[in-house]
Amino acid sequence: MRLKPSFPQFLSSKRRQLQSFCFHFHASRQPIESELPKIGQAKKRKLIVSEERELMHTYPHYIYLLRDAAPEDLLLQTVSLPVDTAMITVLQACQKPVLYFNNTAFVLVWRDDQSIREYVSETGDAVIPLLFAASSNLLDVYYRLVNDCLHLDICIKSRCIESAPLQSTRLTSQIQYEKIHNFLTLQCMLDTSATMMPDFSVFLHTRHSETQAEFVTLIKLLYDCAQTRHNSTHRVWDLIDTSSIQNADLLTQLRPYQVDAVKWMAYQESHVLQVDAQRLHRAMFWPVPLASSTQRKVYFSLMTGTFVDQLPTFQPPCLGGILADEMGLGKTLELIALILLHPWSDWSVSGGHLRNFDGELCSDEFSDYDAPTPPMMQDDRPCQVLCSCGNVDETRGFSLVQCTRCDGPRQHAVCVQYDPSTFTDRLPIEHGYICPQCWSHLRIDSKATLIVAPDHIWQQWKEELQAHVARDSVDILLYAGMEAPVTPVELGGRASTTGLKSTNVNPYAPRTRVTALRTAASQPDQMEEELLLPGFVQPGQLACADIVLTSYSVVQRELDWAEVVAERRSGLGHRPGLRLAPRYMCRPSPLTCVRWWRVCLDEAQMVERITSKTARMMSQIDAKHRWCVTGTPAEKSIDDLYGLFAYLRFEPFSIRHYWHCLLYQPFLAATAPSWPTSSDCTVAQPTFSAVQSTRLAEMLSMVLWRNTKALVGDQLSLPPITEQVHWINFTPVERYIHDRVLAQSAGALDRLSRTMCISPDQPLASLPGAAHWRLVYLITRLRQACTHASLVVVTGASSRRMRARVHQTDPNRHRLGHGPEIGYVDDDDDMYHANPGALNSSAVRDGPSVSAARAHRNFGTG
Repeated sequence: MRLKPSFPQFLSSKRRQLQSFCFHFHASRQPIESELPKIGQAKKRKLIVSEERELMHTYPHYIYLLRDAAPEDLLLQTVSLPVDTAMITVLQACQKPVLYFNNTAFVLVWRDDQSIREYVSETGDAVIPLLFAASSNLLDVYYRLVNDCLHLDICIKSRCIESAPLQSTRLTSQIQYEKIHNFLTLQCMLDTSATMMPDFSVFLHTRHSETQAEFVTLIKLLYDCAQTRHNSTHRVWDLIDTSSIQNADLLTQLRPYQVDAVKWMAYQESHVLQVDAQRLHRAMFWPVPLASSTQRKVYFSLMTGTFVDQLPTFQPPCLGGILADEMGLGKTLELIALILLHPWSDWSVSGGHLRNFDGELCSDEFSDYDAPTPPMMQDDRPCQVLCSCGNVDETRGFSLVQCTRCDGPRQHAVCVQYDPSTFTDRLPIEHGYICPQCWSHLRIDSKATLIVAPDHIWQQWKEELQAHVARDSVDILLYAGMEAPVTPVELGGRASTTGLKSTNVNPYAPRTRVTALRTAASQPDQMEEELLLPGFVQPGQLACADIVLTSYSVVQRELDWAEVVAERRSGLGHRPGLRLAPRYMCRPSPLTCVRWWRVCLDEAQMVERITSKTARMMSQIDAKHRWCVTGTPAEKSIDDLYGLFAYLRFEPFSIRHYWHCLLYQPFLAATAPSWPTSSDCTVAQPTFSAVQSTRLAEMLSMVLWRNTKALVGDQLSLPPITEQVHWINFTPVERYIHDRVLAQSAGALDRLSRTMCISPDQPLASLPGAAHWRLVYLITRLRQACTHASLVVVTGASSRRMRARVHQTDPNRHRLGHGPEIGYVDDDDDMYHANPGALNSSAVRDGPSVSAARAHRNFGTG
């Protein structure tokens, strides 16, 4: 019988202790040697890798010892270990040694072409901490044998030194961070004059969040800290005369607290925030002394666990801040006063220049106006047309224009809405016509303030501008997207808006057609009118306005265009050459082609989630001043403030990782009682002094202004509050729907209390985030049922599809509704028959997801 050859295996743990060479006095002084059969290289590598994997179950840490000369410019430390003659003999004969170790012992393994050898020691307790620290994947260990001593030269791997500290937020694993941190700590202990390196690992690998009760308390204390700072620095920002704020263009008399807010905002736009860069460097980086004589400096990043060769230079935050006055105190009026107080005074001299996306001025400016190209039918020369309309038959009779910068394909003047008579005379520099493809690489300096408001209050912004601003004092445009014309706003009081309100016209509705003139096909000497869908808005027209008003829906619609252009600009969206020439052009968003003087986000909490469409689009819009206007800077958690820091480009806190490690997690550790700690002492109730001493309170106070009715109530002269309660009786249908939703919510509450171990007597605000938002969703459903039945009853085609899907599984289902278009649907038969108040969907039965509960927290709540 032919036997299959068996390959040698590594020794078991017991046999290692019995047979291998150890430092024990009674152990035999012979290393274990096993012959390797002559097999293929690939199979041998596979065998060795599998056996090394088995060895690592006992010895989880390892170091590859290198025999080459250590690089002098990367040498951190040299460690000398006394060894006996036997080990010296072993090290001199071995090739590619690997040192495996655990908490009590280490084993030296090496191999060559014909054998695998092991050297085990269980008396290495003194060197185990050093070996653990030196086993970091950021370090290389070289060994030398000199005079009965083993010298270990520990060096930094050259590929692990980064040159852009803030660009890379790659965080090393927790065990690797602990290793390199321990090594640098041991290095600091050798220098008695050096201070000990701080340990931020608890902030790097922990993502704790506060409870709802803590959030309510902490956000109020943060607001108090900001108010205290502004009171103490009143002499710094109170530098503007009140008469200049209350000028002739502002028709409304400002209250004293509004004047203070405008003064602070004007100061924020005129002075760069002074952030102590050295203090941030000490908190983020630790200087690492090199053992070599070179002058090279290396820094260890305490936030990522990596090495950098230079300290970063923090860009100053964008001029601006967060206007967070309580609702009803006139934030809109304060912002209008700021726009009138601080325009771009040098617009007529320095405005209108073209810049690239790096901010550098473009040298090839055009002073002479280039007239549009005559219609194609009047030009004998053939020309290529690349337009947003695709150059279809319906648009062939329109006049063409050609770019003055690239001299490329032509476009229809109507499609790109190029009418020089509307804006070129107001630009300090005339550039001629620039095609959308060239605009994707350019930005034009503008004096305009871009105001982005929610769709449901854009009309309020228009009415406020018409009511508070004098006639003919500013130019206001409504921007409804690339596929709609730009609409001017006439000032002169609220009366002029009644016609628009009565017709219920939304200027931000997508795809608005415009009237265009084209050459008649039957009579070439005459022009005819035709409705045309435009495809681009000239950025120069937006740049020469004073105020451009748009909505969040427009910003979200243009995100896809902006991201595609950004990918092509960076080279990521390059497409290979096509057989046929393209018919449609890739157009950039005109909002990204303007370097705005000021950008204001109304209800700025919509950019709290940095991954939202609004936040992604606003990150591509450049501006000199940035403002967030919101009465609730944080709605659910202190973590919501990160979106505002990112929008303001407040480095390094605009990067998510550094926000957590430098601001959010240290803030919770110092103030939140729920912070997990290994010691017996826990944080008591949050106090003002504890919050004020944190870095988050310091940074937030620099950019946030907030007044409340409790602080300025004496200036409002409001009449006393009168409460009148009106009891309304349900109709029978409303009563039935309400009782059904109440039964569903009670059933869901009972199941959540059992699955998540929640006490019915526990306050809602003290619950963890997941349970809190699920219960808030159930309460919202009850409020919706009280507001109107359509908010909780599935109607229309969706109801029919849902009922059809359910009846496919149970045709005998009872329909729980009235009429052919209304119905409730229950997914669990047994639950419904056992309890008529069973839930109508699995989402409510199992408890809604946290994201769904947060998304519907304000729907239909009256």
